[in-house]
Amino acid sequence: MISIFFLWFAQTSIMPLFVGMLTGALAPWAWGKGCGLSSTRRALRAGIAAWIAHLALVGGGIVREGSIVDYAAVVLMSAMASELSCRWC
Repeated sequence: MISIFFLWFAQTSIMPLFVGMLTGALAPWAWGKGCGLSSTRRALRAGIAAWIAHLALVGGGIVREGSIVDYAAVVLMSAMASELSCRWC
């Protein structure tokens, strides 16, 4: 049972981390060049925020994995985390 959980956990973590980190890396085009964070740190913060939102929604049973609401939540959270990281740091 534990191995099934870890397999699901690894498979469900790929999409939000990739999309979140890509959104964080592309943030200078969206928020301008005034961001003081490095692109690596911004990408990591956006990826982690998207991953947490995805695990909360899918793990909590609120949305199905792979649904359009799931993808929209991942993109929204990564964009918000990227923007907040640029504004506060």
